[in-house]
Amino acid sequence: MIGDRAAIDIGLLLAGLAGEAETAARLGIHPAELRELLDGSALSRCTMMPVGVGDNLDIRFLDMAGEAFDAPTFDDSVGRARSRAGGRRTFSLPANAIAGAEPPRAAPDGIILHVGRCGSTLLCNLLASGGDWVALREPECLNSLFLARAATRDPAAIDRIDTLAGQLAGCLAHAVRPRKSLVKLSSWTTPLAAPLLARFPGTPVIVVVRDPWQTVASFLAEPPHWYGPASAQLAASERAGAVRFFAEAWRSTVTAARCLPGKRIMFVDYEDIVGNPAATLAKLRSHLGDDGPPLAPAALEATLASYSKAASAEVFDPSGKHRRAVLAPDLAEIVTAVTAGESLGCRCR
Repeated sequence: MIGDRAAIDIGLLLAGLAGEAETAARLGIHPAELRELLDGSALSRCTMMPVGVGDNLDIRFLDMAGEAFDAPTFDDSVGRARSRAGGRRTFSLPANAIAGAEPPRAAPDGIILHVGRCGSTLLCNLLASGGDWVALREPECLNSLFLARAATRDPAAIDRIDTLAGQLAGCLAHAVRPRKSLVKLSSWTTPLAAPLLARFPGTPVIVVVRDPWQTVASFLAEPPHWYGPASAQLAASERAGAVRFFAEAWRSTVTAARCLPGKRIMFVDYEDIVGNPAATLAKLRSHLGDDGPPLAPAALEATLASYSKAASAEVFDPSGKHRRAVLAPDLAEIVTAVTAGESLGCRCR
């Protein structure tokens, strides 16, 4: 029977936070015996990834082997994995064990920041459609850590949370090797993302933007989950306040992104993604250091023809179901007042 300390050591190994030789030494066995142990318990075939954060910041891991990560969000893929017959291996690791482990054995190959409703999901789909990249979209485990960070003023707690976020981002990248990993953060986390980016100084960053009027119009037509309970069509009395809130969210995201070190930051505009996707994708891949062959035209066209946020294949209908929302003039004036200066600045970057 494996003791608690040994279970933690094996968990760190499976998470990509410890090496085989180091783990075997801690267990007092030969590496060959460790491999035999993992093979005998079928753990060597698992792809353990962080999927949740507990009350004490303990981290839950789930076997995600076989997942394509082609769902709209990472947690949609987690739900799909959990629903499959046969059950999935799962375990939790204490926060202090993860924070005290060696640095992750992999780093994300790219990180996406964005203002929301801006084509970032489409960009992930385009990059992933070639097969060499895996897009890990808005993992809730990272969102939970960002929320915990925002809720404390204790420097020690903040440092611990920042360390955990860096470790988990590395775990995500490690799990999908040998494919390249693109970690897309949730839009609201951008003002909190600088410490995470600092832990991966060699990772290129893409910032996806869209003009604030279109972004806010989309949020108003279909409020995001982070806005809180709201009907799909906000009451007239709520609309002005919601517009101001969404405009402030856009402004804070762009302001934070513009303050990031410029050399590894690439700004991408929604209009470029939809207007010239092939050229935009080529620039993006160059920024990410991907010198592979260009995406086949058929794969590009198939991705563009599908609605990017659909959980399954759904034809994109820009003139009908998926047509762009438009703000009324009085609401557009609110957006203009809130975002003045930043809307031009993000394009000049």
